Amino acid sequence: MKRDLMSSSTSQNGDVLGATLANGNGSNAAVSAPEQPALTLVPARPWSHTLVLRGNLDHDSAPELQDELECLAQEGVTALTLDLRQLDALDPSGAQVIASHSASFRGSGRDFAVLVGSPVVDRTLSEAGGADLVMPARSEVAGRRFSRSSSHMADLSTTMIRDIGLE
Repeated sequence: MKRDLMSSSTSQNGDVLGATLANGNGSNAAVSAPEQPALTLVPARPWSHTLVLRGNLDHDSAPELQDELECLAQEGVTALTLDLRQLDALDPSGAQVIASHSASFRGSGRDFAVLVGSPVVDRTLSEAGGADLVMPARSEVAGRRFSRSSSHMADLSTTMIRDIGLE
């Protein structure tokens, strides 16, 4: 989801550069461009998403998860919880996809966390460098949601269940 960017000539302090025009007697005079209204960007609406994985996350299904995580990032998810409590198996390649995408999310100022239900899944994720991703066990995920203050609009919260690696 790439967007084309438009640019205009601006000086170091952001003012529109003046144009130099020749007047009738051969001298140059600086003419300022007409003032344009300032562009104001509205902050993005905070979007918390929970992705529940069921099945086996292994070397065969890891690319499927990678595609899903990239799509969520491009769509603007600001806080992602990856729920692995219904996952039957996790191998190192699947854990590596999770760890690398968590770094990508966090590097762009977004939140990323993982819920695990199995000590085996927890250990595999930790060995791949994702020990800091695991949220403390809770009976209810909704009790701890990411939030960002927004005075004019409510956070968007979504959940999706994805069967992965099932034949």
